[in-house]
Amino acid sequence: MAGPDRELVPEQWVAVEEIPRAAGAVLRDALAPPRPTRFGTDIGEEPDTAPRPARTGDPTVPLTPVQRAYLDRHTDAPERRARALLLEPPGRPDLARVRKVTLRLLLHHDALRTRLAGRDGEPRQRDAGVGTALPVIGLDLSTFDPAAEPGLLRAAVDRMRARLNLTDGPVLQLALIDRGPRPAWLLLVIHELVADTPSWRLILEDLCSAWTQAQAGTPVELTPAASFLARAGASSVTPATVPASAGAAEGSGVPCGPGVSASAVATPRPGDCILPGCSGDAAETPTRTRVVGGDLAGTAAPAAGKVLSAIAAVLTEWLGGEFLTVDVLDHTTRGEQDAGPRAVGPLTAVERTIVSAEGPSGLAAPGVPAARIRYDHFGDLAGLLPAGAPMALASREEVDFTVLPSTRPYVLSVNAAVQDGRLRLDWWCGPQLRELLVEADIPRRVAHLLSGAGTEVT
Repeated sequence: MAGPDRELVPEQWVAVEEIPRAAGAVLRDALAPPRPTRFGTDIGEEPDTAPRPARTGDPTVPLTPVQRAYLDRHTDAPERRARALLLEPPGRPDLARVRKVTLRLLLHHDALRTRLAGRDGEPRQRDAGVGTALPVIGLDLSTFDPAAEPGLLRAAVDRMRARLNLTDGPVLQLALIDRGPRPAWLLLVIHELVADTPSWRLILEDLCSAWTQAQAGTPVELTPAASFLARAGASSVTPATVPASAGAAEGSGVPCGPGVSASAVATPRPGDCILPGCSGDAAETPTRTRVVGGDLAGTAAPAAGKVLSAIAAVLTEWLGGEFLTVDVLDHTTRGEQDAGPRAVGPLTAVERTIVSAEGPSGLAAPGVPAARIRYDHFGDLAGLLPAGAPMALASREEVDFTVLPSTRPYVLSVNAAVQDGRLRLDWWCGPQLRELLVEADIPRRVAHLLSGAGTEVT
């Protein structure tokens, strides 16, 4: 049994030669450079030998407005901003099946094959193809004590994120984790710039469908999907703008605390905080305050507007003023403008919203100062998987789909999700602001407004 001295850290992954055989296959090291994969022998697919037409013209397409806004907003280490999800597949670990399913996903969704490229100083993107190496690896934790698994999972997620590369690839990674007699895990890491949360639902739907068909030994056929790159090529090349809100006054923004003028808030510096006397250190050292509300009626998740209303009601009462300017990302919908064929890609836009205790008052007008608060609305996390899925979500604190490595450029970020029928609110900010929020009982008061008694603060 592994002791503490064998705990896995990013620099100490087990060498390929030392990984024991499990389930009849060698589970390869997760952090070695990707190995070339001969589709005909390792996956069971016949290699594609058909001649390909020569490419003509520019093979790149413009970034979409959502992608350009994303890169403008996240200038600090954007390549690590990938979401992670841990699944529990049925049966014994089968790395060949994971490879086969991953290949089908890559061939089916061109967003998962995209790479950033440049032309005349303008960022663009291209289809890099599947290549000769699949982004699938194996980890053997069967000889480790279960108590070591939290540290191993954190190290795995961190290292898999570090291996992503928006220019050269890959932009996603899958790891099959063998745990010996315990249920196996399948760890997925996908970059935000190629897949929003609605895209995750489509990817997981196709993954489950392909898994079931591969397990039955039948040819894998997936529901047709639209091309993201074709959509990007047809999109406008003008810079993304924030839509104006009828009735939203220019200059409305974060409410001022005592002794702070509106003009001071109108032009915040990168290190400024939403509170007077606070250093705004969230960008460097974010800490989390988690509030779990009481049981909801059934498993219904409160709508994004309802949560925003509760946040604004408590914060404006505390700080003074009537409105908040909040960057909002609703992960439960893409909006009517994005309805249409199944398409994987970064299609959900962050909307700068004016919010009061009565709820969202509309989108901020052009010229409104940059929001220092971010709100992410995830709804019920159980909805990520399709009904009747052959695998389940593995609920582990170390692999949290709602958490990214950084909260920059925001001083305060709030994530809301429903898990096991209870509302969960995570407040991410610097330690100084966290102390002030907890002292004023802000997180618990917001949760109480949404779900009543039974809230727990950690």
